[in-house]
Amino acid sequence: LDGIQVRALRLQMDGIQVRALRLQLDGIQRCALLKKLPHDVALQLHQVFGRFQLQSAFTFNALLTTLSRSGKLPCLEALRGEMCDAGVGLNVHLYTSLISAYVKGGRLEPAYSLLGEMRAARVAPNTVTYAALAGALVADGQLARAEALLTEMRRANVVPDAVTYSSLIDAFGKQGKVDRALGLLAEMGQAGVSPNVVTFTAVIDALGRAGRMEAAEAMLQRMIQEGVAPNQVTYSVVVAALCRHGQVERVSKVLRKLRGAGAPLPDAGTCALLVRHVGQAGRPEIAEELLEELRAAGATVPVEAYSAVVGALGKAGQLERMEHWLGEVQQAGLDADVGTFNAELAGRGWGEGGVERAEEVLARMRAAGVRPDRLTYHSLLVVFGRAGKLGRATETLQEMCVSGDAAPNVVTYNVLLHAHAEGMGAEDGAGGLCAAWCMNVLGHMQEAGVAPNLVTYNTVIGALGRHKQLELMEQVVQAMHAAGLEPDVVTYGALVRAFGTIGLVRVEALLVKMRAAGIAPSRIMYHALLDALGRHGQIERAEAVLVEMTAAGVVPDELSYNTVLQHLASTATDLDRGEVLLASMTEAGVPPSVVTYSALMK
Repeated sequence: LDGIQVRALRLQMDGIQVRALRLQLDGIQRCALLKKLPHDVALQLHQVFGRFQLQSAFTFNALLTTLSRSGKLPCLEALRGEMCDAGVGLNVHLYTSLISAYVKGGRLEPAYSLLGEMRAARVAPNTVTYAALAGALVADGQLARAEALLTEMRRANVVPDAVTYSSLIDAFGKQGKVDRALGLLAEMGQAGVSPNVVTFTAVIDALGRAGRMEAAEAMLQRMIQEGVAPNQVTYSVVVAALCRHGQVERVSKVLRKLRGAGAPLPDAGTCALLVRHVGQAGRPEIAEELLEELRAAGATVPVEAYSAVVGALGKAGQLERMEHWLGEVQQAGLDADVGTFNAELAGRGWGEGGVERAEEVLARMRAAGVRPDRLTYHSLLVVFGRAGKLGRATETLQEMCVSGDAAPNVVTYNVLLHAHAEGMGAEDGAGGLCAAWCMNVLGHMQEAGVAPNLVTYNTVIGALGRHKQLELMEQVVQAMHAAGLEPDVVTYGALVRAFGTIGLVRVEALLVKMRAAGIAPSRIMYHALLDALGRHGQIERAEAVLVEMTAAGVVPDELSYNTVLQHLASTATDLDRGEVLLASMTEAGVPPSVVTYSALMK
């Protein structure tokens, strides 16, 4: 029915020519109308049928199908009550429609209870019924129940479809349970269910996440041999795996292989995603090559892809190349968006003159009518904080407060604290300034109703510790406990480094407490401990810590050895020990640096 006919039908239901409905529509036509009409009109027509005794099991079922499709759960539940009163039962298709409606409405438990109702009514669920429930359970993270459903399907001799298998394989892969995902793939073959592009892509993703690159490539080859054409998601999964495991150089070759296997040309969204993956892997030159290849292949390359290249080049300090690609944005007839300006801002804001360059980018951004987002403000806070421009940082924070959609959140305050802590020097009076700034920011957070998180407290504790504001640092630790947050390895590392400057008693107590909490030391934590021991002449114990690091799987690096050597140089009590440390360092495959040799010469 078109719109005019639907409006005409509304008039009929308002009382005009109602009797004609009884004469003109047979049972099949009544059901067809209820299935095809919008749900609100179908409900009115159902009431008309009731007044003229034209309702039947078939019309009830037709209306239930319409309401299930529309997701109108209250109307569905009311109709089910009517059907019970009329003694009308449900068949497997209607139960499945109901389950699907509940799933789409986010009501998983009522959907699952319908499965029990089907069993009680001796209505056997089919593949589609199980698939709807299994997919919902997987999406909700309830893999154990989804697997139990799979077992029930096997017992009922209902073969799961490719959709069910694929959703489970994808979920197990994302949880790192690769062997379980591969087991399901094998089970598909035994059940005669052919893997589709979603299945293969999920398996490749699982193998890629686990670093099993040879197996991932073999699975890609199998996919191609079985005639399953890769899709846009396959592109993203394969490139993400290559970038994640240091094989960025192979991206172009693998993409050409996918295209040769029948994959469509990457669309705009995929182009941006692929270039971003490569850029974030720290290889801006390969990101540039990839963008050139995509343009040459005729792909629609969006401004987001150019922004990814600009960001990668800016992060690598290649400002001339960044300028080139900013020019390419204009050449391509694209308007720079907030992502482009953010990438440029992140690149230009470093080093001497960074503040002025950041201000210039911000001015051009506003002149172009592009509104700063939260990431823009965060980049500015980093620039101003590192440069010690507390006034500009405060102004930026105030601007965020009135911006509406970019209001400060906990990440904003953490960025501000971290940037300022990095930019704060060690000159006289810096400790007092640091303490005042940290307390000011924590007070601002309280006023704004933003609760500090563990990162906030760790940043403040680390900054206060570096500036020897130990009494205030302990107060912040107490505030962290009062907020219900437990110290982690970063907290303990900052505390060990701070208290290690005045003695070892507190350091020993912290180590006991940390181990009692079951927290394994990190490399940074070990470095803080080595520094504390060396500072107080405990070189032999520091050497024992180097051995402990290796045993704990935290391999000592150049900084580990140099920390001990530098403290040994300051005491000059045992020159032979320096030779032994140098030998240990070389045997461990850690190349000595200029710092190493300088300490030994001293």
